[in-house]
Amino acid sequence: MTSSRIIQQLVVATTLLLTPAVSAADKQDLATVRQFLSKNCLTCHGKNKQEDKRRFDTLRPDFSSPATAGTWHEILDQLRSGRMPPRDRPRPDTAATRTTINWITGQLKKHGRLRTRPNDAVRRLNRREYNNTLRDLLLIDTSYNPANAFPDDDRTDGFDTVGGSLVFSPALMRESMLAAADAINRGVKFGDRPEVRVHRILPRTATRPVFRTDEYVKIVTGTGDGFQQFRPDGKNAPSLEQGEYIIRVHATALNTSFQGVGQIDGPVRMKIRVGPPGKTAEAGSRRTIRIVDVPDNQPRTFTVRARFESGQVPIVSFENGHSGSFKNLVRKRYGPEARQNRAPIMKSYDGPQLRVFWMEVEGPLYDSWPLAGHERIFGSEIRPEDPGYIRGILMKFTARAFRRPVTGEDIEPFLALYDKLRTRGDSFQPAIRSTLQAVLCSPGFLYVRTSQAPLDDFGIANRLSYFLWSSMPDDRLIDLAKRGLLRRREVRTAETTRMLADPRSRAFVDGFTGQWLELDQLGEMPPDPKRFRHYYQGDLESAMREESRRFFAHLLDNNLDVARFLDADFTFLNQRLAEHYGITGIEGSTFRRVRLAPDIPRGGLLGQASILTLTSNGTVTSPVVRGVWVLSNLLGDTPNPPPAGVAELEPDTRGATTIREQLERHRSNKRCAVCHRHIDPLGFALEHFDPTGQWRTRYDKRQPVDTSGVLHDGRKLQGFAELKQLLLEDKNRFLDCLVEKLLVYATGNRSGSIDSNQARAIVDHSRQQGTRLADLVRLVVASDQFVAPASSIKQSSQPGTSP
Repeated sequence: MTSSRIIQQLVVATTLLLTPAVSAADKQDLATVRQFLSKNCLTCHGKNKQEDKRRFDTLRPDFSSPATAGTWHEILDQLRSGRMPPRDRPRPDTAATRTTINWITGQLKKHGRLRTRPNDAVRRLNRREYNNTLRDLLLIDTSYNPANAFPDDDRTDGFDTVGGSLVFSPALMRESMLAAADAINRGVKFGDRPEVRVHRILPRTATRPVFRTDEYVKIVTGTGDGFQQFRPDGKNAPSLEQGEYIIRVHATALNTSFQGVGQIDGPVRMKIRVGPPGKTAEAGSRRTIRIVDVPDNQPRTFTVRARFESGQVPIVSFENGHSGSFKNLVRKRYGPEARQNRAPIMKSYDGPQLRVFWMEVEGPLYDSWPLAGHERIFGSEIRPEDPGYIRGILMKFTARAFRRPVTGEDIEPFLALYDKLRTRGDSFQPAIRSTLQAVLCSPGFLYVRTSQAPLDDFGIANRLSYFLWSSMPDDRLIDLAKRGLLRRREVRTAETTRMLADPRSRAFVDGFTGQWLELDQLGEMPPDPKRFRHYYQGDLESAMREESRRFFAHLLDNNLDVARFLDADFTFLNQRLAEHYGITGIEGSTFRRVRLAPDIPRGGLLGQASILTLTSNGTVTSPVVRGVWVLSNLLGDTPNPPPAGVAELEPDTRGATTIREQLERHRSNKRCAVCHRHIDPLGFALEHFDPTGQWRTRYDKRQPVDTSGVLHDGRKLQGFAELKQLLLEDKNRFLDCLVEKLLVYATGNRSGSIDSNQARAIVDHSRQQGTRLADLVRLVVASDQFVAPASSIKQSSQPGTSP
C-alpha cells in the first residue's frame, strides 16, 4: 500500500469523534487515535498538504461504507507493517500506536469489514490435499497425481488454503468423479495375486539409437531425444499393466575425464525415467525415477523401484551429457565435413559416454495381497450377502473419508445407492466400487468444514493434519478428538512435535515454501534458452528448487533461528548447483550441507538461485519484481498494483540502456515514483545476480552493475551484503510477516482476518524463545487463532496461556 493511501486512512480516524453513540471507553480511545493522527499524519495528509493525494482530516469513520472501511483497513495495514509514519519522522508512542491499531481492528470487526467471507468457513480440498488424502485413505501410491486434470487452485494472499478461492465447478465435479473411480480401482482389487514376470530389454530390441551393437547401446549426449536414449521400441516393448515394478539397468561410464568438446565435470549421471514409448512425448508425461552416478569402466547393475501406468516403458538417458545433438557435437569437434561420416566417428568416439548393456523390468509387485487398503475396507472375510456387513463397511469407510464420526443418516444415501445397484443386477464388486466412489464424490469427503464458532475437536484434528501433512488426520489425532483433548494447548503442542517428526511433514515443507517463497512459480517464465543455455543442463531448475526446500527443512528439523532465512553461512548443494555458483569440491548429484566461505556472495533466501530466477523475466533482471518480492514475502508489505493507465516497463533486451536508466525515466511519472522509491532500492541491491542467479559485475553490453540505492526513509543501500544486514535490522518485520503467512496457510483465513493481537502474542512469545522455526510453528498451533476464525478470537488471548 502507498503512503498516501495510508494517510487517507489515518484521516478517517481523525474524525472519529463525529461518530454518534459511542461509549466512554470508545471516546477515550477516539481521543487517543485523533491525537495520534494529528501528531503523526496530518502534516503530510491534512488540509494544507495531501502527499500522494491522500487527505485524512476529512475522512469520516463510517464503517458501514465499504469504501471508507477499505480506507481504514489500508491504514491498519500500514501501521501494522511499520511503513507509516516514515522512518525519517519521529517514532510515535508505542501505546498510542497499539491503541490506534486495536481500535481500527475492533471497528472493522464490529461492522463485518475485516476482510473475511462467510464461505471461508467451508472450503474444498485443494489439489495437494486431495492427492494426499486419497493416498492415506486408500493406502495407495498417488505419485500418478489423481488431481492432475483438476482446474488449477486459485490462491488468496498467495495460498491455496483460503476457502473463498476454492470454488467447485461442474468441470471439477466431472474430473473428481473420474479421479475417484480410478483411485478405487487402484486400492480395491479382488481375485488372485497377479503373476510376477521379468521382461529383459536388449540392445537389439531397443529403439534405434545413434550407435548400438549386440552388446550395448552407446549414449554420448544429454539431449534425451529419441536417438540418445535406451528404451524398448514399439514392437518389442513389454506390455505392462498399472502397478509397481523393479527396474534393473546394467551400465557403465567411459572416458569421464576426457577434455575437449563434449567434456563433462564429475561422473556420468544416468537418468532413469518412466513414460510412454515413442521418440517424443508430451511435456511432463515422462517421470524421473532416479538420477545415479555411474562409475567409469566398472559395469554394474542399478536397481530402482517405480510405478508404471498401463503402456509405459522404462527410459534411460545421459543426464549431464553434451547438451546439443550428436550432429552438433560432431560438427564442433571434427568440423562440418565430418557430418557425413558420423557412423565411423560414433564407433570410435572417445569422449564421455554412457554404455547400457541391458534393462529388466520385473513385476507387478505388491507388498501384500489382498492390498492393505483393500483389507482395511473389507476385512479378511468378505460377506457380500450380509446386509449388516455392508452397513459396517460403509460406516467405517465413510467415517474415515469424512474425517469424523458418522451416523446412520450420513450413510443412508450410500446404502440406498448400493441397494439400487444390486437390485438392477450389478454384482457385489461393481456395486461396492460405485458406492465407495460416491463417498469420495460427496461433500463430506471433498470439503473441510471450519464453522464460525470455535472448532470442535474433529475440526481441530483436520486443521492440524492439513496444516502439517496436507492430508487427513491419522488414527491418533482422531482418537484424541474423540476424547476431547485437542482443545488443550499442551496436547496440540505435543502433537505438533510428533507430526513434524513424521515423514508426512515434508508436505508442509513443500506446500508452504512453494507458496510463501513462490517456488511453485519457478519455471513459469524460464530463462531464454539461447542466452542462458546452461539453465537447461543437468536438471538445474530442480536443483534450485531443492536447495530452498532443503534449507527450510533444515531450519525446521533443527529448530534454528528464523534469522537464517535472511542470512546464513551455509546452504545445500549438489555438483550441478555448486558449479552454477562457482563453488568447487562438490561432486555427484546428492545434496549436502555446504558451509559458505565469507567471500562467497550467497547466504539466506536471497542468495538462492530459485528466488533470483523466479523474480526475473527470462531475459533480463527486474529490480521492480525483486523489490516487490522482498516487500511482499519478507517484510509483509505488498505494494499496490500500478495505477490505471501507466504503461508497464518494457525490458531493453538489446542492452543499449541499463535497467537503472529505464527506471529513472519511469519514475519521472509522479504516480509511479511513490511506490518505486520503496521498491527499487531493494531490487537494485540484487543486481549483481543475473536472471539465473549467477553472480556478475557487468551487464551483457559490458556496462558495470550499479547496486546502489536510497531507501524511502533516506538510508543508503549498496549491494547484497548491505541488503541482508538491513533485513536483519528489520528482523521484527520479517517475523511479523512469517507469522502472518503461517497463520493464513494453517487456518485458511485471509491475511486481513488474522487477529493482530493474536499474531503479536505469537511474535512476542517467539522472541522470548529465540525466534526458532519449529517453536514458531508450535506457537501458531497453540494459539486461539488456530482453533477458531478471527471473528471469534478474544483479543486478550495469548498462546501458551491456560485455556
